[in-house]
Amino acid sequence: MKCSQILNRVLDVDPEISGLTQDSRQVRPGNLFFCHGVGEQAVRYCEEAKEKGAAGIVCGENLEGTLFSEDVRRDYSLACQRFWREPQKDMKLIAVTGTNGKSSVAWQLQHLLNCCGKPCGLIGTICSKWGSKEVASAYTTPDASQLYPLLAQMKADGCTHVVLEASSQAIAQQRLAGLSFELGIFTNLSRDHLDQHGTMEEYFNVKQNIFTQCKQGLCNHDDQFGMIIREKYHAASYSLYSDAADYTVYQRLSSPLGSRFCLVGNQEIARVQLDSPGDFIASNAAAALAAANLLGIPLQAAADALGSCPPIPGRAERLDCGDFTVMIDYAHSSDGAEKILQLAKQLQPKHLYVVFGCAGERDRGDRPLMAEAVLRYADQAIFTADNPRNEAWRQICSDLNCNDESLEFQYDRRCAIETALNWCEDGDLLLLLGKGHEAYQVLDNRTIYFSEREIVYEFCKKKQANPLK
Repeated sequence: MKCSQILNRVLDVDPEISGLTQDSRQVRPGNLFFCHGVGEQAVRYCEEAKEKGAAGIVCGENLEGTLFSEDVRRDYSLACQRFWREPQKDMKLIAVTGTNGKSSVAWQLQHLLNCCGKPCGLIGTICSKWGSKEVASAYTTPDASQLYPLLAQMKADGCTHVVLEASSQAIAQQRLAGLSFELGIFTNLSRDHLDQHGTMEEYFNVKQNIFTQCKQGLCNHDDQFGMIIREKYHAASYSLYSDAADYTVYQRLSSPLGSRFCLVGNQEIARVQLDSPGDFIASNAAAALAAANLLGIPLQAAADALGSCPPIPGRAERLDCGDFTVMIDYAHSSDGAEKILQLAKQLQPKHLYVVFGCAGERDRGDRPLMAEAVLRYADQAIFTADNPRNEAWRQICSDLNCNDESLEFQYDRRCAIETALNWCEDGDLLLLLGKGHEAYQVLDNRTIYFSEREIVYEFCKKKQANPLK
């Protein structure tokens, strides 16, 4: 494709472009390079790209031999759209954003749409999947150079809809620039990513920007920020408690075995049954059902389809270990931990044990809040490594500001899990927080394979073979 077609502007010199990149280290001959650097950094990146044979360079600095851009990130995303021949056209895109619940709502909504005759793809934290195909995810919302090939494959395979998780980083970095969404869904907002956004106000401002690209919106009526979305963008709303919402949960009954309720909205009523209790479980289900209804699916048909939805990997995922239960969850913030801990208590275990950590080089202010939440519910807990990256373990532990005797410290996550598994007896529940679906750990500039499921099942297998140990 010609450079002028990709950039949508007239050029004196119009080379053929073989690919796009925004990383000078990945430039190949014939590529169009988009440079985000400034000052001397920009000069260095552009020189490296030229030496590697870049056919053209787009830069936010007025450098000789480059094409100037006022917004390089936005232009990069738009260029990727054109290079991949705008695969989003003729498909209805649905964006899911919020702090917690994005993956669950997106996973369930994709299943509902597929079951109800609307072939749908999913792009999100856990994976990207459509039909019988599945691709591992490196980020919640992929870079534009990965996003558009995925959309192109989904379109070629017959998808009419795509549910996409929209992270605050992706919105801020313009990865979704130029896209039009049939529906935007807002789940909630709580403390997260403040190491990047600084304040809750800025975090919310970034999140809400996605609704300027949405034809219609759906928000959580029970969340204060959701109410702002409702008023500002005239969004529909869902609620566990308020009959002022467009979709409201009524007659909810919960037990350790699950919950059931009626969802009323759009002059329809659906009877819903879930295999787990918990407010956030019911709220996420209500969001997915309401979204499906706004996309043209009768409410009861969506509720019937929900019953066949596969378990969501790493989201309140239960592993049966015989006499006791292990639950794996992705909760890595104080609010997420609070919600899953409340659910764990509703399951009425004899003892509740927790293994958790706090990610390195991330929001330090949330660390004591995370520990406080865990110790409010757990009978005993172990604090361990959770993607410490290059931050000192001693600093992460110190930030907890906690001397509770029921909390142990153990850097090695495998050892921490095995220690906690040895505590477990008949009727106990062990909650593993932070990793969820992830099968890796980030340690000191290296990433290692790490599967909590495998560790648990290996332990249980050995225990069955040696019951006295």
